[in-house]
Amino acid sequence: MPAQMPEEPGGVKGSLVNLDLIGQCWSDRRECFLAFPVEILELDVKVVLAYSGGLDTSVILAWLREEYGAEVIAYTADVGQGEEVAEAREKALATGASEAIVDDLRERFVVGAVFPALRAAAVYEGEYLMGTSLARPIITQGLVETARR
Repeated sequence: MPAQMPEEPGGVKGSLVNLDLIGQCWSDRRECFLAFPVEILELDVKVVLAYSGGLDTSVILAWLREEYGAEVIAYTADVGQGEEVAEAREKALATGASEAIVDDLRERFVVGAVFPALRAAAVYEGEYLMGTSLARPIITQGLVETARR
């Protein structure tokens, strides 16, 4: 069950973790959009945004700041992408993130997702390992841990 925010004056109540998904996550993309309930955005909050450095997450970062005055912390998980992780961090700060966190999840990804997938022979269409989909739960876990800090 998601952690609940306390009731605010005027009866506004929101959820800390329970967010609605808008848009779609495609297997060849690294970003998703999360829609925050309006009542949360009416409060003075920090948003931890799963940030890839791509156009979509850069636009949503700026939009959250401009539209709602939110403090946005960009979260990028390193699951073995290489140099693009450092580039994403720089881009997040240049786009207006108050902080850009890069979390090294490579070991957690390999041990918790890649090895089990290999043991289970989990492949798509008989030949492709599903690295992007396998990484999502690991990235989400790191994102939630960061938001709780």
